[in-house]
Amino acid sequence: MADPLRILLAEDVADDAALIEQELRREGLAITTRRVESEAAFRQALQQFVPDVILTDHSMPQFTAADALRIAREAHSDTPVIIVTGSLDEETAADYIKAGAADYIVKHHLERLPSAVARALDLQRARAEQAHAEDARRQTEERYRTLVEGVRDVIFALTPDGAISALNPAFETITGWSRTRG
Repeated sequence: MADPLRILLAEDVADDAALIEQELRREGLAITTRRVESEAAFRQALQQFVPDVILTDHSMPQFTAADALRIAREAHSDTPVIIVTGSLDEETAADYIKAGAADYIVKHHLERLPSAVARALDLQRARAEQAHAEDARRQTEERYRTLVEGVRDVIFALTPDGAISALNPAFETITGWSRTRG
């Protein structure tokens, strides 16, 4: 069985937090939550709780979703942040998405929250896989470059019309051909 999903919930209304948790559990998600209401508690939870997903209310007395999003990006750039709010105009919602929020959910449509969480986690996994693949590609290219640059044998590549498109230092040394020659 997988570990429960760790959800950091920046929400100042306990009843709203309970409704959010209830909706996620109703859809069968195994979750562990930590609710915070202040920036200091949010920062501490990022360090100690290490959430898989962050859900944040748009506006709280001491702390806003914009603050949460900014701090989350600074601390854990890959942790999805979803804005969960009572009301939000389209322009503000778009601003949150541009700033890096994974989604926004209006509280009277909490039934959308489980699928939003799933999408955000899927996107996070896809980005991590892409970054891993890119890193593997870079390492392979570096190994290839080290191998080709370090051998004493002549290595070169030709274009379909017979022009030299790539060569190694041994080719230059033996033939006198220069990489800069065109």
